[in-house]
Amino acid sequence: MFHVVTLNADVLVLYRTRANRSEVLLYKRNEGFLSRVTLPEKGAALERRIARSFENIVARAVQ
Repeated sequence: MFHVVTLNADVLVLYRTRANRSEVLLYKRNEGFLSRVTLPEKGAALERRIARSFENIVARAVQ
């Protein structure tokens, strides 16, 4: 079962938790599928990492 996290109006994250890791899929509204990555975190820790990483990327893009 995939869980959905909306980062902003254009970016959506779907993730599925496995035994030892989580599979994360990143989508952008007008561009479609952007990336697939496997991370060791699960649940709330994974969602915090995703949100923090997205904030860092946006902050760097603005500079």
